[in-house]
Amino acid sequence: LIIFLVLIISGSQAFAADPTIDSTIEFASNITSFSDTTASAILTIARNLFLLLASLSLALGLIRMILTGENTLGAVIAHIAKWILYVGIFTWIMSSLAAASFIPKIIINSFIALAGKMNLNVEIAPDDILAAGIRIYGIIVEKGWNAGWGDFIGITFIGIIILVVIAMIAGFIAVAVIEMHLVICGGAVLLGFGGFEYTRDIALSYLRYAISVGMKLLMITIVYSLAATLIPQWEDSFKNSSDMSALITSAGQILGGTICILIIVRIIPNIAQ
Repeated sequence: LIIFLVLIISGSQAFAADPTIDSTIEFASNITSFSDTTASAILTIARNLFLLLASLSLALGLIRMILTGENTLGAVIAHIAKWILYVGIFTWIMSSLAAASFIPKIIINSFIALAGKMNLNVEIAPDDILAAGIRIYGIIVEKGWNAGWGDFIGITFIGIIILVVIAMIAGFIAVAVIEMHLVICGGAVLLGFGGFEYTRDIALSYLRYAISVGMKLLMITIVYSLAATLIPQWEDSFKNSSDMSALITSAGQILGGTICILIIVRIIPNIAQ
């Protein structure tokens, strides 16, 4: 009840002026900046781990050849040449997060390019959706303020639910974007385990996970494009509502629409992943 009253009071104060949002929450951009600054350090750790495990793998391979009697000059040279080629390819892949050879980034960027070819909005900004939700809530409170207290409390309660649902939509989208950057940056250290045959599956699982994250990001982009198209239209419909009956009807339609989008953004990307 206290939270409800605070939201009503804050809403009434917000529409006393022009209900606009001058500042937005930039979670994704902060994560991007963080990942860029830590990427080189993480890749350095990954390369050192890889070279350590690869050296151990080479030593064990040579010892195994000696014990099994396969220590002919040709077999040793072939084994060392294979090891040099393998180490060189992995070192090249882990040379830089910004390098064109960084496979996890290539995988995720391919899904982003696919979304672009589908004419989707690939510039995902969850804070814009949240800002639009706050504006819708301000419009609801502003128009309900001139009605009776019963209508005002009722329409404000609906507005609070709409705001919460839109905030959850923005939150799930933000988590998907953050996950993408964490997979690209933080998970890069797992590539270091590719140097040893018994831990190679850890590096391969990281690459497989990058594919699932890319697919999830594609689904999130589709949902975001849908939400970014519908929510401004809903905002305009509120602005054009002339009486309380039309406002309540619009609020009910928007509430149902936002719940549908919330269900989609919560379920469909996880199924695709």
